[in-house]
This record gives sequence, structure tokens and C-alpha cells, in this order.
Amino acid sequence: PTSPVSSTGGRLFSRTAIVGLSSATFGDVRVGRAYTPFYVAWSAIDPMNAGLVGGAQNYAVGNNSRFDNALYYDSPKFYGFQLNAAYRLGESTTDSIAAGATEYGGNAYNGSLTYSAGPVPASYSYMNTRNATNTNTTRTNFAGAAYDLKFLKLHGLFFKTKDDGTVDQIAYGLGVTVPYGAFSFWGQAARIDNRYDR
Repeated sequence: PTSPVSSTGGRLFSRTAIVGLSSATFGDVRVGRAYTPFYVAWSAIDPMNAGLVGGAQNYAVGNNSRFDNALYYDSPKFYGFQLNAAYRLGESTTDSIAAGATEYGGNAYNGSLTYSAGPVPASYSYMNTRNATNTNTTRTNFAGAAYDLKFLKLHGLFFKTKDDGTVDQIAYGLGVTVPYGAFSFWGQAARIDNRYDR
């Protein structure tokens, strides 16, 4: 199966395309293409909000910002806690199927637990992704938190990614947000550590 494509062979819906149901009691269920819980978890902690050149998208190893052909669930918030989950069916998402694709190739799942009450937003996320031929699995963990002092907000992010081959990396960043009237000033320092060759 393939996704809808344009006459030039490109993706018709390259951003977000979903349909779903929402309930204050049971949460939200959606299907389609949307941001992964992993991306939502770290972008909420990133001082740049994943939108500027110094944002965590530039060092978030193992990051997968969107899933195609996926089922999403967001639980209701309970005392500031929320569970988010997604499962991707690894079918072809272009106008051609990858050579050697297998039944479970491309499958992925992702779960997050977030807390967003008071001055300390925090989140943890785990993502498991198989490649198209089901010969390699990538496992990524994220943990992060921020602390809002009103005059200053501190941010901390940690990523760990490992696959069945040569990828074994950790990345971490420390950031700050300083509000000043109608403006805000941001800063972030980050490091990626390749641990495979140790």
C-alpha cells in the first residue's frame, strides 16, 4: 500500500493529516500522520521549542518527529500527568515500496509520560523503530525537565539512542530562558557523545 502522492511523486500530506475522536473521560484517539509523543515530550522542554537554530532538533539523536500510518492515543490529564502513545504500521509511505520490505519492517511504537503542573514540567519518552527490512531496531530514550523561577527558566534534556548495529550515542543539553518585558532571551549548550567506539 502507498500513501496519496502528487503528480510529481512527492508527498501530498507532508505535515499533519489526522482524523480522530476526543473525550474528556477517555482521552483522544487519532489515526494518520502526526507528531510523535517523543517529539512532543522533548520540544516542550527545549528552550527553543524546536523552532530555532539552537534547538534540540539539532542534537536529539534518534529523533523521529512524525509517524505515518499510525494510531495515536493521549490520555486525560490526572494531577498534571498524561500518557501519550503511538504505534506505526510500517507500510510504504511513498509511491514505491522499499526493496526487501518485510511484514514488520518499518513498524514503530512510542510512549511518553509527561507532567505539566506548577513550575516543573517534566517528561520521559521511549521509542522503538524497525528499519524497512526488519534487520535493525533503534531504541531511543528521552528524559527532561525544566524549572520556572519566573525571572529565569532552566531546562535540561537527555537523549540515549542505541541500535543493533553501530549506533550508541547519548546527547544532553542545558538551556535557559530569560523573560524581559514582552521579549524573551534564550540560550542552550549541548553535546553529543558517540560511545560505540569505546
